[in-house]
Amino acid sequence: MLLTFDSANIYCASALISISLKLDPADMGLGLDYNELKLIILQVLSRRGPMDSSSLASELSESRPAALDIHALRMALMRYYKQGLLTRERSGGMFTYALTDRGVRRLRWLEQQGRGTDR
Repeated sequence: MLLTFDSANIYCASALISISLKLDPADMGLGLDYNELKLIILQVLSRRGPMDSSSLASELSESRPAALDIHALRMALMRYYKQGLLTRERSGGMFTYALTDRGVRRLRWLEQQGRGTDR
């Protein structure tokens, strides 16, 4: 088996299988970079309160014309939970996510960064 990678991709190839995995957050179905996706998710949770991933996906699809991959969204939510930006609570087989104090601080920081680049 041959395993190679560059800054955005991992390639795995053997006589029977060939797989290319994209690692670029811009390819998660929204065409956004890493912090843009984080900013949008944190803003929605700040505005709407605790939500499960399906409700969040519906909210995002109403405000964005691009199709949203639910699996990519769930992976992002899990990452933000592990980073301490979100809490999660299992409810009816799904997780409900809410902002932590750290998530609120990160949201404020991201919003300030966005204003700084618009000048």
